[in-house]
Amino acid sequence: MKIIILDRNLVVLDYFSFILKNFKLKIKIFSKEKECLEYLNENPNVDFIFVEEFFYENFLDKYMDSFLIILSFVIKNLNIKNRIYYRMKKDILPIEFNARFEIIKKLREYFIKEKEKKLELTGIISYKEQQEEMATQKQLKLFANELSMFYENDIMVETYFNPKDILSGDALITKRIDENRYFVAIIDAMGKGLNASLTSSNSIGFLNYAVFQALKHNDFKFTKTIESFVNYVKSILIENETLCFSIGYIENNEFTFVNFGMPPIYIDRQKIKANNMPLSEWNKEIKIDKVEFKNDILMYSDGLIECWTKTEELYLRRFKKLLPSFIFLHDIIRDFKKYAIQSDDTTIIYVKKEKFKFNKIYEKEIKISKENINQFFKEFENINITKKEKIEFILQELLMNSYEHSALKLQSLKDAILRDNEIKIETKNNIIAKIVIYENDKFIKLDYSDDGEGFSVDILKTLSKNKLHGRGIKMIKSIADGFFYNFRGNGIHVFMRINNG
Repeated sequence: MKIIILDRNLVVLDYFSFILKNFKLKIKIFSKEKECLEYLNENPNVDFIFVEEFFYENFLDKYMDSFLIILSFVIKNLNIKNRIYYRMKKDILPIEFNARFEIIKKLREYFIKEKEKKLELTGIISYKEQQEEMATQKQLKLFANELSMFYENDIMVETYFNPKDILSGDALITKRIDENRYFVAIIDAMGKGLNASLTSSNSIGFLNYAVFQALKHNDFKFTKTIESFVNYVKSILIENETLCFSIGYIENNEFTFVNFGMPPIYIDRQKIKANNMPLSEWNKEIKIDKVEFKNDILMYSDGLIECWTKTEELYLRRFKKLLPSFIFLHDIIRDFKKYAIQSDDTTIIYVKKEKFKFNKIYEKEIKISKENINQFFKEFENINITKKEKIEFILQELLMNSYEHSALKLQSLKDAILRDNEIKIETKNNIIAKIVIYENDKFIKLDYSDDGEGFSVDILKTLSKNKLHGRGIKMIKSIADGFFYNFRGNGIHVFMRINNG
């Protein structure tokens, strides 16, 4: 152990040097603060610093790994925080010093061991967090959530995925097969933690690949896909493990589905219970049902309904009250976030046919350029429209996105800068944006499209994960009741309630 002693009194220095010799330690004495600090700057690894009270303040935020022992003739409370220190009288008797210093040495040894444990634990936690982040990225990559905020013709699809922990036992797929045909699935593995996540990830990975291969070979058949999926899952389940899932196939006005032990699917707000038991290695039959749907389909995992509210009632009661009247998935999510205490992974898929009747109240085409956009907003100031401030904000984001990504193609520039690639700036000055605003007694609807590349659909699908992109879209989503993009990504529908804020 190394010890530093700083005191203006040479007698005190000699005294403590004498009584410390019994401990066979390396001792360095100083009568001048400057010399002491210079030595410590060059030799910071010191176990104990004995310092006269006159100097102690200059040592409080330095050499934090050293124990500070403050010497004085009169002991008083100094109220020092965030620093390990002890008070000791300069005229302490050798026998008392020996007893106290033995205790202080043991405390120092304990401190060092605890520090080493903390460093080791910090390393373990850092490694664990790194592995969890990589596992989460892998899990999300297995998802195929193409239709997270999607519309095509009169079909609108919204999804919500909110894991309770870093690794999720829930998983989902929403996939466009072609115009008027869509594939949707929610998987909920039994239990929590790593085992549930592995089962969920393996299952959704197989299902995603099975659908991909079927579409690649132009051989998609719902029944064949489900049979292959069930056989695969049965092969990976361990003893007494089960898997719950609901999978559906939409074609025009028909919905074909299986539900293995998941909560009921609501079709046109009518509850349809599971048609199969949770999947285990003992399942032998698969029941597939087909129904007609006219308005909407709601699928969800049990994390939505099997949790408590902040007033200690099951959220299921609030959910049942929302069912007859909600219009967009955002209505359910907003209520869930406000009142529920999430206790499990929560996943929702909502498919809706748009059957609103609107009156067109505004229409404009703009050739995209900075000058034309500025001129448009000057003219728009004179337009009298409900929710005008919010619409103006949304149009600013949409028009600037068209300007950056379609006309200037700045996304390529951003990606090149982030990846240190060769930078190329392309310009296309003939992009036309079309704005149409509709109104009825409940909603303002904004339709926006351009004939360029529009928004990056991949960014729209991954707003929760992508930290570098999508700020404007997130803000639009926060103020809109419904927000949807088309498959190409160059057309957007935005709905806002007239009587809501």
